[in-house]
Amino acid sequence: MRFFQYWAVPEDTMLPRLKSMSLLEFDNALRPKAVAWAITGWLLRDSETEGFECRNGLWLLHFTKDKQRITVAWSEEGTKILTLPEGAEVLTMMGNHVKFASGKIYVGNEPIFIW
Repeated sequence: MRFFQYWAVPEDTMLPRLKSMSLLEFDNALRPKAVAWAITGWLLRDSETEGFECRNGLWLLHFTKDKQRITVAWSEEGTKILTLPEGAEVLTMMGNHVKFASGKIYVGNEPIFIW
């Protein structure tokens, strides 16, 4: 059996003892943030950046993967409503499917993935 220890290094401005943190809990379970980062890496792996938009605090980052567009969306200014293209699928950062009605979805501060 192999054991891997994953670390995240957030910012240089943090105190020396806090400059990095384990992505594992004390019992070696993955922390939720680690799962979210892994899913982000999986979804955007081998994608190419198209660009970004900011509409009144609603951020949209556009990527292309296998000739299909993936958009990452989140809001920095409260909850916003986003109109989705027909046939869109939406996932949370944890990889869960999001249900929406009438082609519109509420977007908060947690990023969602649209394709």
